[in-house]
Amino acid sequence: MKKNKNALVILASPFYLDKGSSVRARSNIIALANADLEIDLLTYPVGNDYNIINVNHIRCKIPFYKKVSAGPSLSKMYADILLFLKASFLMITKKYDIVIGEDFEGGFIGLVLSKFFKKQFIYEMYNPLNETLRPYINNSMLLHISAKIDSFLEKGAKNITVEWKYEKERILSNYSDKNISLVHDAFPKEIKPLQNFNENKYVFYAGNFKDYQGIPFFIKAFKKYFEIDDKISLVLAGGNYQEVQKYAQKLNMYESVIFTGNLSLIETNYFIKNSLFCILPRVIDGPPGMKALHYFSQAKSILATNLSCNSKLVENNKSGLLVEPNVDDMSKGIQKMVNDEEFRKSLEYYILEGKIGTQEKANEGMQDLVLNLK
Repeated sequence: MKKNKNALVILASPFYLDKGSSVRARSNIIALANADLEIDLLTYPVGNDYNIINVNHIRCKIPFYKKVSAGPSLSKMYADILLFLKASFLMITKKYDIVIGEDFEGGFIGLVLSKFFKKQFIYEMYNPLNETLRPYINNSMLLHISAKIDSFLEKGAKNITVEWKYEKERILSNYSDKNISLVHDAFPKEIKPLQNFNENKYVFYAGNFKDYQGIPFFIKAFKKYFEIDDKISLVLAGGNYQEVQKYAQKLNMYESVIFTGNLSLIETNYFIKNSLFCILPRVIDGPPGMKALHYFSQAKSILATNLSCNSKLVENNKSGLLVEPNVDDMSKGIQKMVNDEEFRKSLEYYILEGKIGTQEKANEGMQDLVLNLK
């Protein structure tokens, strides 16, 4: 019987939390375990153990560290130094065949250690560091350094997983010898109804309410459509929604725009599953987010603005409908998606056939990468 390879996975973030990059890491680690690897998962002390077969959790001791929010900070730099020391200790004291770095921090640590200990290495790219930092900093020197780190990782790693097809094409155009596999995020399929929710016909959004997400813009377009169909609701999930709620009230849409507050992942699944369709109304471009894949995981189609962050994920008239980011076009898009049931069903069938956002699809991508390790 063939012996499974031993792998050290370095995850420089809290795990497991019911959101964001933690969900992404979860699907990647499940996919790695399904590729017949015996895994030691080295991660931060923050979070909850998530039971995955063939995965042993190792939590790095980081005194006073409690950060769970996204974004760069001095405390994360402190945490990553201790994580690097712990990973070095594990490489010395245990026998690993493969080192795996999740995201740019884990990737940087993993690449350095794999070079030093002469081990195979997998870099699991989420988004490039340079793209990730741009919403938080406006320092040209730091952005230049982050681009250099991205180049170091992409050049140094022979085996890379990417989230998006365009990233695979970009890296291969620079380094044609890479073993690169497309491994999308996957989401748990379980659903949990929210008590006392009785809406039967609604459009759904889950996420934050920062300006770039375009929620006030969508409410304005929704109001225009609402004038011809007042039997539909807009359900918005997420915290810190008060300013947007005031805007909806100002437009006299308060009763038809429902704010749920923060939901668990499985509660969010319920709302996605039972909606007519979901929305990505961004008005400012940027790196693609996880929301599209979460919607797709429940085989739900998407109405989105035609910005590159959306068009890289949503195939127009296949998995969703792309419209220009103005009130008139968005209102017409709402009308098309609400009234054309046959169109919505064709989109949902395409999503189901492609297994987009499912663990099965993630497993296939990871299996292909591991079988062709360099």
